[in-house]
Amino acid sequence: MLRQIVCFGDTTLIPGDMPEAKRWPALLQGLVADSKVSSDLVAGQSVVSALEKREVWEALDRVRREAHDYELFIADVIVLLGTEYAKGGCWPTEGEWRVASYISKLVNIVHDQQTVVWKPPRLTLVSPPPIGSKLAPALDRPDMLKGANARLGQFAAIDAEQALLGEARFVNLFAAFKDNIDTLVGPDGVALNDDGQEKVAELIAAALQTKKEPPAPPADVKIDGQKISWIASPSKDVIGYLIKDAEDENVLTVSVDTHAELPEGHDVALVRARDDAGNVSDPAKP
Repeated sequence: MLRQIVCFGDTTLIPGDMPEAKRWPALLQGLVADSKVSSDLVAGQSVVSALEKREVWEALDRVRREAHDYELFIADVIVLLGTEYAKGGCWPTEGEWRVASYISKLVNIVHDQQTVVWKPPRLTLVSPPPIGSKLAPALDRPDMLKGANARLGQFAAIDAEQALLGEARFVNLFAAFKDNIDTLVGPDGVALNDDGQEKVAELIAAALQTKKEPPAPPADVKIDGQKISWIASPSKDVIGYLIKDAEDENVLTVSVDTHAELPEGHDVALVRARDDAGNVSDPAKP
């Protein structure tokens, strides 16, 4: 049985004249053995508009309709959204918590795709790459992109946090592209060129296929009142930490840093590191 993969994202990262065979979803199919990749790329898409238009849900439903199989097992959903947040006018006035709430709702949509026969698809959240240093003079309102990479960096951190909460894989294109973004984008400074498309596909394919050992646990966990801190795991692919109840291991909170605030009523907890593939370390205790 072919591995069904549905990619959802925006066309902001793809030049309008780029042949479909050179776009990252098509390249992904060539990198993941025995897979069938469907893509739903929508112009100017942001997380909130994807939610309002129910386009993630409809993309998954359409794959099943076209296969004439409403019990079709969709193994993976890849979501690369957020490029629109590079524009200052698209960043919510309420700030990071509002962006987090949008991504959380999107995660829930994918989790709700469980069928009578199959479990839900495995979600991979992919944070968008940074904007190049040179923007085309003809780009509409380039002033709106001032501070773009600071916002996209914030978005990547929020994406990682929601991957922790939603038990999703995470691919951080912002970090992976940051040092050489100008070699990976076209003249507009935003859409990815052939090399950029290939790198996106390669990083996502690696996340889907690489089997890793669990990360090393954090160390030196300390609790002071409601504050908990620790020394970071030495493993390189750690995206954050799960802070769990010491007795039943329910998740109390998550952190992409090395400290967190415990909820009221909890003064004992353990910490586990989690990597980008979803592997979790042994617990570290105070």
